[in-house]
Amino acid sequence: MVSAATERLGRYGSRVTYRLADMNERDWADRLGGPFDAVVSAMAIHNVEEPELIERVYGDIFGLLRPGGALLTMDLLFPASQGLAELYRRDPTRRHNWDVRVNPADAESHLRWLRRAGFSEVDCVWKDLELGLLWALRAA
Repeated sequence: MVSAATERLGRYGSRVTYRLADMNERDWADRLGGPFDAVVSAMAIHNVEEPELIERVYGDIFGLLRPGGALLTMDLLFPASQGLAELYRRDPTRRHNWDVRVNPADAESHLRWLRRAGFSEVDCVWKDLELGLLWALRAA
């Protein structure tokens, strides 16, 4: 993923940096440096699996950001409605196998965890059933 991002964002030169860490480790954020203007994540945070750990990761990311910095994360966000979830679970055109072991949290849960982590503004800016894009701002 870093190779693909490096290729796509190469024109931005030193304005973009990449950091790798295991968010399951308690001190993962301490090894990244910072503070940063932005943290961007794609299809990673759901792998932490446990709601308490996801909320902790959001708090860690908050601590990595400068005042005025933002988090942008695209990840799995399941429907809040079980009826809707079941309807789409049976749809053979959906990409994701919902039987894999992932945290089945909905967008509202993630937004709540982001607020509790300290972010002043949070929003789900795009969603297509199980995939969503969340934005969170650390107040200046």
